[in-house]
Order: sequence, then C-alpha cells, then structure tokens
Amino acid sequence: MSQLQIKNLTHAIGNKVLLDKAFLNIEEGSRIGLVGPNGTGKTTFLNLLFERPHLYKSEMVYKKHLVIGYTQQFLSPKYFGKTIEQWADEKNHEFLQYLFELGFEQDSLVKKVEELSGGWASRFQLAHVLSEHPDLILMDEPTNNMDIESIILLEEFLIKNRKTSFIVVSHDRKFLDAVTSQTCFLRHGQLELIHHPFSRAQEILFHRDEDLRIQNEKLNKKIEKLESSATQLAQWGRQFDNEKFSTRAKSMLKRADNMRESFQIEKDLSPLKVSMESSSLRAPFPIRILSAKISIPGSDSFLYSIESLQIKKGEKVAFWGPNGIGKSLFLKDIVENGIDKGTVNPQVKVGYFSQWLDHFPLHVSMREYLLEQTDLSELDATRHLVQCGFPYEKQTQKIEQLSGGERARLCLLVLKLQKPNFLVLDEPTNHLDFQGIEDLVEILAEEQLTVLFVSHDRDFLEKVASHYLFVDEGLLKKSTAWPGLSSHGMNALAIPDSNMKQGESSEDRLIKEIEKLEQRLKVERGLPRKKQSAQRQERWTKELDDLYTSLESASCDHAL
Repeated sequence: MSQLQIKNLTHAIGNKVLLDKAFLNIEEGSRIGLVGPNGTGKTTFLNLLFERPHLYKSEMVYKKHLVIGYTQQFLSPKYFGKTIEQWADEKNHEFLQYLFELGFEQDSLVKKVEELSGGWASRFQLAHVLSEHPDLILMDEPTNNMDIESIILLEEFLIKNRKTSFIVVSHDRKFLDAVTSQTCFLRHGQLELIHHPFSRAQEILFHRDEDLRIQNEKLNKKIEKLESSATQLAQWGRQFDNEKFSTRAKSMLKRADNMRESFQIEKDLSPLKVSMESSSLRAPFPIRILSAKISIPGSDSFLYSIESLQIKKGEKVAFWGPNGIGKSLFLKDIVENGIDKGTVNPQVKVGYFSQWLDHFPLHVSMREYLLEQTDLSELDATRHLVQCGFPYEKQTQKIEQLSGGERARLCLLVLKLQKPNFLVLDEPTNHLDFQGIEDLVEILAEEQLTVLFVSHDRDFLEKVASHYLFVDEGLLKKSTAWPGLSSHGMNALAIPDSNMKQGESSEDRLIKEIEKLEQRLKVERGLPRKKQSAQRQERWTKELDDLYTSLESASCDHAL
C-alpha cells in the first residue's frame, strides 16, 4: 500500500530548480537511500516531505493519518535545556529502551541534550522519533560524526527494526548497502527509484546512462544528417527556384528541431575535478616519533603513548579508532608542532584538511581566498575554480554561503595548488558526495603521495589505506592489517571500544558490558507485557552468559 505519492512536483529556491515535475511512490515497508550530488536538494526534499506544504497538496498525496518522524543533520533547539533523563521521564518506557538499544548507558542520561556530540545526537533523535510510533522516518546524514562501531550498531538496529519505512540521506556506501533495499537518485530535478541497495543501483544507473549516451550519439548523427540534407535542398530550391525543394527543406529542418527537443540529456554526476600533484619529497621517512605521550591539552587526561612510530614516503596511513580516542588531536599536533618537536622532517611541506572546515575566513569570496592562499593571477584563479566545478558567476559568493561539500572542494583545490608533499586529512569524506569520494580515492592513489588521515568511511578506508594506526591497551601501534569490526564487535586486535578508558583492563571492560546488558534487561522487563520481546531477552541472556564466561577466563589468566 502506498504511504506517499509525489506527482509532477516542481520546487525551486530562487532561480534554482531543485525538483522539475518529479514523481515518486513510497510504499509501506520501503527502506530507501536518497542520494545525489551536493547541492541537488536532498535535505530540502526531506523538509518538504515532513512539512507537507499546503501549496503542494495536489502534488504530494499522503496516506490518511500518516505519522512522519524526522532526524535532522543538526539537533533542533526544541530538545535543549533538559537532560536525557528528563526527556525519558516525560516520554514512554519505549524511549528509554530505544536509548539503551542505540548504545546509551545509565550514567550518560544525566547529560544535557545540547552537550551530545553529533553521533550521539543522531541516536537521541532516532530514539525520540521511534517512541512516537511513526509510519515513515526521514533521516538526514545519521552516520555523520559517528565512529565505525557506532555506525555498525545503528546498522544492526535498523536491520532488526523492519516495521517502519524510512528514507535516509547518507554518503556512506557500506551503511546504505546494509540497511536499504531501494535507492532514489535525485539529480537534474528528477527522482529515479531503483529497487536495489546503493552499490548495485549505482551500477544499474551507470549502464542506463551509458545506453542513453549511445542513443544520444545516434540521435545527434541523425539530426546532423537531416540538417545537412535540409541545407542542401534549401540551396537547390534557391538556385533552381524550386518551391518543392524549399518546402521539403523547411519540413526536414522542423523534423530536426523536433528530434532535438526529444534529445535526452546525459545524466552525469559532477566530479570533484581536483587532482593532487605532490612536490618532490626526498626524505624516506617524513615522520619519526621515538617516544611521546598524548594527552588532552590543558588537562592531565592521558590518552595513549607512542614508543616508536615512523611513516614512510608513499604510505597511506589511516588512524583508526572510536570517537574521543585522540585521533584529530594527534593530526593537529603533527601539523602545528611537528617540525618544532623534531617529529616531522624539515623537508616536509604539510597540507592539512580539517574535518570542521573551520579555517576559512567566512566573509571573503572563494576567488579572493584562492588569491590570498596562492600566487595565481586572477585569470588563473578563475580558471582553476571553473575546473573544480565552480561556475564563474558563483565565484564571488562569500565562503559563509557555501555548503559543506563546496567548502571541502575549495579546501582540496587549495591543497593541490600549494603542492604539499605530505597530506594530513581529518575526515575528508564527511562533506563529499559519492562521486567526490570516488575522485578523492583516485587522487590519493598517486604512488608518491604520503598521507596520514582519519576516516570512519569503511569503504574509503579499505580503498586508500596501506597501513593503520590504532590504540591497543594505551599504546599507539601500526599495522598493515585492517583492524575492522567483526559481526560481533571488536576483532582480535582488541582495539578499545568507545566507552573504554585508557588503562582499563579487559576485566573492567567486561564488567561494564555486563552492567550495560543487565540494565537493558531490567528496562525491558519493566515494559508492559505486550511491548516485551522474548527473542530479545533470550539473546541478551545468552550474551550475558558469554560475557560471564569470558570474565571468568580473563580472571584466571590474570591470576596466572
């Protein structure tokens, strides 16, 4: 049964048409990934679906009494001023249950909602929305600012809870492949629904576009042939004063015009259009650290120590781990203090990409900024911006008016023109669309380019990284093996989870897991009988048995 029908919907912001006579049918049980290049209007489309503007009551037809929930990219101020616990007291038992299922712990409930980081804010919103029993959930970039463990937890939650339909905007390929069954491409004002998860849908769309390109080539040849024949006939008509030839020429030209009107635009996603040319680096090891301790600045909070670390020329090194472990702190210290401390070779010219994109002067135009950061002439700056996907008329826009994706492209363009020989990238894919991410993968594949980066995009990590840094029992280690997550959590590398404090023993960690599960069971058993899940209680009970067995084993090993 249809929950929502979009019929012949046109919507514009100013002179920019985002939807042009678009159609889409959303059925009950739909699990749709909404994707498209940056700036095409994905968030605007979600806002329209949620707000149900009266202006479009004929173009947007909703099932009677349809309840829609919305988790936005940024937390709404309506949630501010209360702790999570206060919200839980006002809501139903299910809200608390959803919070625990999404990874919250009892001691985290005393936090004010506005103090939550981006990833936790997304989970709070989702629990709040689910407790209101929506028929359809809209999610805008729910995995942004989440670490990999949190993303996998969200994946497992959405896979288990299949009753509610959802539309999710995301640039995380593995996440979309795991949780969706359909993909809706928003491009050129149209909504194209393909009944497959993203990776397969992207392949199908590529082949469609290729077929369309071939059709366009054939059609273009026919048009050129018709126009050539019409020109020849018109010339003969004038030369021999033959009205028949002239009439026929006009008819052929009209036919060519009609064919041109049916000419289909090849739907090609805008590429990032930035290449990276590293300047020569003669030092075989751009970074050498013999001994160091990493702590939070201005506090005694120890994070991890480094006994010995070196990064070789040409290596692509990913710092992998949960939020709060000090990855960005390490990168920033390398950039700001590395040469002074002697950890970075003096020959190294560092290019830095900050995940917050907070280093831009907001009140200058992108062209002015590019001229400030480089030795380019105004003509060359304009040319480079056009090649990077910024049309001439947009180049005088203030940076504060640019989207996150546009700021990311501008940052990468500046890096290219400054020709660094060592790149330090903190979450570079956060604001890029899929095509931009694929282009960045190609850029970083350049053999001589040395890269140290942080990312929570598993597909990007697997394609780019040659080595991994990770923290194991308070010590930073380096490995060529992917320290990913198994289906049951952490793998044998024993990377600490996002709640594990530095120096915490395996027994302490197991006890915390046991306490967390026991709390979930307690909340579950406090729900009305109809709301309880015997299957869930059985699974958690088995997990508790396994944890107690592991705790006994760890205690015996410790005693030995």
